[in-house]
Amino acid sequence: MNSLSRYAWLSKLKAADIKLNNEDKNVSHQIIKDLNSRYTAKKYDAEKRISQEDMAIIKEAIRLSASSINSQPWKFIVIESDEAKQRFHSTFANKHQFNQPHATTASHTILLAYDP
Repeated sequence: MNSLSRYAWLSKLKAADIKLNNEDKNVSHQIIKDLNSRYTAKKYDAEKRISQEDMAIIKEAIRLSASSINSQPWKFIVIESDEAKQRFHSTFANKHQFNQPHATTASHTILLAYDP
């Protein structure tokens, strides 16, 4: 059995198939706590900016992201200027309506380009 087929059953697994008991639901590992408390911002204060120090940490975390056999088939593009964010917004305005307000008011926009 190769390593791919060993985990093939995972792709067929549905949430309803997973039975959690109370002990499983109260996992105390920090990553589980972090995932349970995550938040998706719906609006951004255009006056607030992510500091250069924090952006450097974010960029380093992205750079160190794992990929299969270290292939890293992606490019990350960080958009910081208001002019560039507006051009990005204008390019995709009719394709992804749900992201329109986010595209121009966020401090930074990070694009992920994937090359299979």
